[in-house]
This record gives sequence, structure tokens and C-alpha cells, in this order.
Amino acid sequence: MTVAGVDRPTAETLQGLLHRGYQEFSSDYRRELMAFLLRTNVRWGELETYVERACAIYRQSLDEQQRTSSEWAQAGERDREDLLTEFRQVAIKALDMRPFADLTVLLEDAPSDAQLDDALLAEYGFEALELYLRSYGEYRVVKVAADSRDRETFERLVELELARRGTAIPIRNILGQWTLKDMNEIAAEIGLSAFRRKAPAIDALAAVPDIQTRLGARMAWREFF
Repeated sequence: MTVAGVDRPTAETLQGLLHRGYQEFSSDYRRELMAFLLRTNVRWGELETYVERACAIYRQSLDEQQRTSSEWAQAGERDREDLLTEFRQVAIKALDMRPFADLTVLLEDAPSDAQLDDALLAEYGFEALELYLRSYGEYRVVKVAADSRDRETFERLVELELARRGTAIPIRNILGQWTLKDMNEIAAEIGLSAFRRKAPAIDALAAVPDIQTRLGARMAWREFF
């Protein structure tokens, strides 16, 4: 393993942490390792090489699927988002090595500057930032029960204005987490035709005047962040 951007004692500390991982891979260990990586901004040479190679394969697959798709050229912005979700799944399967990670984030959204989060870490602390990063996503909504160990931290994220809760969450974000089947059940209740894709379903249901009430009959708003 090749590391860069840190001094020798820091690299030796990382080596010890990784050796522990052979015997221990609990959630507490993962959090400790993540905190270390965030605070030291250590670079992993083999990972950077993998990302560079995998990105080329991934991007080529996405471009090819867009070029050959019968729907892409005429699709609107929302339908293209829906199609991209399908294209990404195919592109990831094209990789000969798929580590246990969010590969879409790794191949599309990995920051070029390892120090990008240093100011956030200093201002909010590791616990809040780690939970925020774990839960982040374009439509990401997380259900957190009252007895969850993360509930207090999510409530702290709301106080820090890093998260929204309940009815303060945009309806589109809530609907983005629902399955097409569930959205079609609501559509049937209000006399709408069944949808074939999530994007037009979200657009239509988000415009329903009492959609917040209808969703509230199926979910406890306070549990969602």
C-alpha cells in the first residue's frame, strides 16, 4: 500500500489501524478509521490509480448507453435523471473490480482537493460531519426512529442547519425515496393514470395540493430527516 501526503509517524499509525481491521471491523472501528482519514487527508496511491482506470470504463459505458438509447435524445431533464440511474447500474457492472463502496460517488463526485472538508470538520466536529456525509444525496431522506442511536445527532444536524426535518423537507425529496409502486398507489387514489417512470410520478404527485396530508397518512413526518 502506497500512502502520500503525511509524515512517517502518521503513516505508521494508519498501518496499525489497518492491521486492526483484520480482526475488528465494528462500526466503532470504521468511525475511528474514517475520522483518522478525514483529519490527516492521507492519499492512497493504489486507490487513485483504480479510480482513474475505473472512471474511464465507467464514463465510456455511460456515453455509449446515452448514444444508443432510443429515449435519451428526446427525454426531458427529469426523465434523463431517471435514465441515468439505470445507465449507472449497467456502467458499474462493466467494471472488472467493484469495491464495497458507493461507486457512483467515488467515480463521479470524489473531490479533487483532500482538504475540502477541513473547515467543516473544524466547525461542526467529526460526529456531525460523518453522519451528514453518510446521509447526503440528491433526494436522500433518512428515517430515524425515536429509539435510534443516531436520533440525537440528526436533531443536532437540524440545529446546525445541515439537515431538515419532517414537513420542512421538500416534497420532491420525500417522493424520491418512494418506490414507483407506492407512488402509483397514491396516483390511483386521486384518479391519475399509472406511471412507468419515477420522474414524471414525482412531478405529478408533487403538484397535488394535499400531497403532504396524503403522505402523512403513510408515514410519521417527525421520523424523517
